[in-house]
Amino acid sequence: TLFRSGTGRMQFSSYKLNGIESVFNHSAVGMAVSAFSGRFVAANDAFCRITGYPLEELLATDFLTITHPDYRLSNAEFARKLQAEEVPAYVIQKEYIKKNGDLVWVQNSVTLLRDDDGKPTAFITLCQDITERRVIQSALEESEERFRLQFKATPVPIFSWRAINNDFVLVHYNDAADHMTGHGIIKLLGRRASELYVDTPEVIDIMNECFQSRLSIRRAGEFRLISTGELKYLDATFVYVPPDRVM
Repeated sequence: TLFRSGTGRMQFSSYKLNGIESVFNHSAVGMAVSAFSGRFVAANDAFCRITGYPLEELLATDFLTITHPDYRLSNAEFARKLQAEEVPAYVIQKEYIKKNGDLVWVQNSVTLLRDDDGKPTAFITLCQDITERRVIQSALEESEERFRLQFKATPVPIFSWRAINNDFVLVHYNDAADHMTGHGIIKLLGRRASELYVDTPEVIDIMNECFQSRLSIRRAGEFRLISTGELKYLDATFVYVPPDRVM
């Protein structure tokens, strides 16, 4: 059982917060208590702001109803395991459907509320609005995907080396590089420059100079393709790519 005080904040009788009522009421982080049926039985002001629901309307619904359908099954399974005490708590990132229909990304940390005898009585949720973080993450992923596609399709052969322990390891190459090496470059993936360029240490010197100076270095001359043994005249540019690449 619970009742509302004159301030509108929730006070508890059956659902004991074990001395954190003040934290619950004044926290800048969203907090809510749900019965094992899923129905909300309490929520603080921050949780109401995140979901866009007035307290009275929130208490008339449950956490699965305001959860986006894509996350309802997984959320219900997490809740089942928590109630059965198969797990001590869980953290889930999902979308809530706000009262106005907008979607808000949240990260919920959920654990059990217990009575004085230690018996589980409800779920208690700490809710953070992570919409801005997800938007930034999505934009970064889209940018990385565009770069990957551009890298792959660039008609100029590109070899990507990662600086590791005063050496360079071949970690990536594009389609043009694969074609130029007669598809033999894949055999060299993961190999160190120090073992591949034993006979031409000047190549490693250029990579080191590029990496240390953080400047692009252009060299034209004969380079032997390790994958085929073929000697080619190349106009090569070595470019530093933060934080640990030379291309």
